[in-house]
Amino acid sequence: MEDLIRQYLRLAVEWGDAMSRGDSSASNNLHDELVKTFTQLDSSGHREALYRHTNHSNDAVRFWIASHINVTDPKRALDIYRELTASYLSFITVSAKWILKE
Repeated sequence: MEDLIRQYLRLAVEWGDAMSRGDSSASNNLHDELVKTFTQLDSSGHREALYRHTNHSNDAVRFWIASHINVTDPKRALDIYRELTASYLSFITVSAKWILKE
């Protein structure tokens, strides 16, 4: 399980880097890998392991975690999205604001 968590965190950081560079091909591939990794975590009953990383220093990681815990802990996910409206990553800021409007 720890290997999956490390992989999830690494992929989320790489996704944020790819998005920052405007590399849509890489970010799309990383998105797909993140979804697969989360599915593995979830199907093995380890979704809650992500909660330990909700204060991660990387906003892309926090954005992905909020998206993936939204079903089980919507209040915590909304709190993360609120914090991300002041993200150092502009695409995260815009996305968080739109999510909060929904």
